[in-house]
Amino acid sequence: LAARLIVGPCLRANWSSPERRRALKAAATSLKVLRAGAAPGDSAALTAKLLARAAPASTTRDDAQIAAQLATAAKTLDARAQCVPFGSAATGLGDGRGDVDLCLLLPEPCIFDVNKVAELLKGPPLNAKKATAIATARVPVARATLPGGSRIDVVVNARRELCNTALLKELGARRPQLAPLCRAARAFS
Repeated sequence: LAARLIVGPCLRANWSSPERRRALKAAATSLKVLRAGAAPGDSAALTAKLLARAAPASTTRDDAQIAAQLATAAKTLDARAQCVPFGSAATGLGDGRGDVDLCLLLPEPCIFDVNKVAELLKGPPLNAKKATAIATARVPVARATLPGGSRIDVVVNARRELCNTALLKELGARRPQLAPLCRAARAFS
């Protein structure tokens, strides 16, 4: 199934990107482990090699610090506001170079204006260089670029996305061999 869903489309895709070649190589190794029926505890050396090859690139960005800064800024909207990272950076499936996805949790019932969130990003402590609101997106989002160059996307009360992140994180912990396959699929999407 993994070979049909991931490797087939990868082989038909454009090979111009070194990231795509690396992702497919890691996916092929992962498939070998899965076809052999190796469980996470089996073939420890092969699994370690696989994970090292497909590990996300290191980054100087501190996602937790960005989330804490947004939570601090969001206290001006509501004292009970919280900020939680989600998406590929939170699941460990990111490459360290993408954006930081953050979910701003405000008490229910909450009617929010994503433009207010964009304005919030421009102020201290985040001091975003550029912040825009995309209210027409399926999930309204405020997108910003921080002074250090990090890009962030902020959604409000996106509990479904938080559940998806928790599920992927748990699956990744139980089957670490799947991480390279997920990265390969993302590289070609």
